Amino acid sequence: MANNCYNHIFMYGFKNKSDIDKITNWLKSYDKFDYIRDWVNSILDNTEKPSKDFDYGGRWFDFDFDADVDSVQIFGDSAWIPMLGMCELLSKEFEITIDIKFEDSAINCGGSYMYKNGYEGIIFYGTYNQYLYYYKGINGILDELDYFAGDKEAIEGILDDISNNLSNHDKKILNEYISLID
Repeated sequence: MANNCYNHIFMYGFKNKSDIDKITNWLKSYDKFDYIRDWVNSILDNTEKPSKDFDYGGRWFDFDFDADVDSVQIFGDSAWIPMLGMCELLSKEFEITIDIKFEDSAINCGGSYMYKNGYEGIIFYGTYNQYLYYYKGINGILDELDYFAGDKEAIEGILDDISNNLSNHDKKILNEYISLID
């Protein structure tokens, strides 16, 4: 069974509405394909197509999407790895900007990337807990500690993972919290 990597993908900067329509129709076609490679390749007209499934992201992608007049958002789980390759290819094909945030606690990673016209910019990449702190702040870490309440080993692992990244203010909050659960 695969790990589920959560993806939040935000596409914007479209030159025309017809590109949004093309992407939404393509998203609706996912169930007609057996392989991610074939599905992604079906929308690429001007971009070189990679040859391996994992060049696109996970082996499968279970998602929902929403579109409006100037953007498309996709939310969902992929198998094992984020859909970075797909985002890079779509960004290049449609000459748009794509922001992707992803997290996977099982393989201990999280990140935020931006693709603009096919060029990658890494905003943040780190462990799952470091990403929680980056993206959700101290409240994300407190929620994670609540989830593992009573599991001393897991809590120590979380604290070790983020201790070098904390602001002084957040260290104080975290120390107060830990004193309450000890």
